[in-house]
Amino acid sequence: MIKIIGIGGCGDNILNFLNTKIDAELVTLQSDVKKLNDSKIKTRIKIGNDDKLLDSVLDGADRLFIVAGFGGN
Repeated sequence: MIKIIGIGGCGDNILNFLNTKIDAELVTLQSDVKKLNDSKIKTRIKIGNDDKLLDSVLDGADRLFIVAGFGGN
């Protein structure tokens, strides 16, 4: 199974774009609760709150991709 984790606002934006275009499990990690709640991604994890949930989400991945932005304008 392919899993893609989007970290932060940029990562979540990428996942929201890919949501209907790719056959993979998508997971978004955010520190901003409002943005996390607004995400279209089904599996949402608040950064720093639930490491055990993150471990369980990653379990079973054959391939794992991480997408994130590096800030800036």
